[in-house]
Amino acid sequence: MGLGLQIFFLITAILDELARFLNVSVDIKKRLGRTRAFIFNTFVFPCSLLVMTIFWSIWHIDRELIFPKVVDDVYPTWLNHTLHTVIAIPLVIELLLPKRYSFVQFKNAALVLTVYMTIYQFL
Repeated sequence: MGLGLQIFFLITAILDELARFLNVSVDIKKRLGRTRAFIFNTFVFPCSLLVMTIFWSIWHIDRELIFPKVVDDVYPTWLNHTLHTVIAIPLVIELLLPKRYSFVQFKNAALVLTVYMTIYQFL
């Protein structure tokens, strides 16, 4: 679910950037920009930061809690590290890019994120 969210965000960001270069209506550009800002501020940034922080914290405390050594033969360690670290690259890029629509009200973002995390817990 988290990887799907990242992919959806990256597709939205690419479409938003392409819309700026192509002859697309202003309404579509605004909608893409606002959707991109909402997804990033509400879901992608908090969830990615949480995943990276928790993964590396638990990894340094006890590797076996996160990734037992038995699994190393099937799922290489470098791939596990890549999945939990490379998500920082789109975060940094998105934070550095200039934004037209970057404001999302905290109460709306917190409510949507809480609903998302509750659904995530039960799936």
